[in-house]
Amino acid sequence: MVNDTSAFNNLKQRSTWNFDFLSDTVDYDKIIAPFANILGDWSSDLVLKTVRKPRISNLKVEQQNIGGLDLDDAWVSSAVTDEYPALQKLLALFQMKNIRANIHVQKPGQMHIIHLDVNDASNKDEYQKECFTSIAKFFVMLDDWHAGQVIQLGNLVYTKWRKGDCVYYNWQDIPHGTANFGHVDRPILVVSGERTKDFDLLVDTPGITQLYL
Repeated sequence: MVNDTSAFNNLKQRSTWNFDFLSDTVDYDKIIAPFANILGDWSSDLVLKTVRKPRISNLKVEQQNIGGLDLDDAWVSSAVTDEYPALQKLLALFQMKNIRANIHVQKPGQMHIIHLDVNDASNKDEYQKECFTSIAKFFVMLDDWHAGQVIQLGNLVYTKWRKGDCVYYNWQDIPHGTANFGHVDRPILVVSGERTKDFDLLVDTPGITQLYL
């Protein structure tokens, strides 16, 4: 029996991915893990200064939960503002427009159920469709991988990342979720923004591009 919520099923109709979680073939047109790696020191910015309250988009993700979990069970987070100068400098490397980011710290025992993203800019379906090609989303891994930390993107179970790895996914297509059943906090940067030619070149360049903070 498929135990999806109606909210998740509705978003599945929008996706162009085949939802074959058992396939050994990863759709690398929709997932690039990683497309770049950043070398630098942002350790001073890993202390959360202002915990972010859920926005409409996060509440729409929460509606996809089948186990009654809310966002407090998934991670703790903070929007990247001027209080985080090193991370602001890091974000500038991607040369996107209207870029925004949040630090997500997933503590041991927390998990974020598998879900499909909605567009941060609006909760209107018609506006989301207009943003499928103009808005990009990706993760920046802010620490090395530790045992028990897992990110699933479609049929890719992603582990053993390095600090600074940048992970791209088609947010409108790829279901994803995270869990931390280890002993160490897992901090990542969740980034979205408007695409530019420079950003697309960075993502589309074969191999892993090395960036320097």
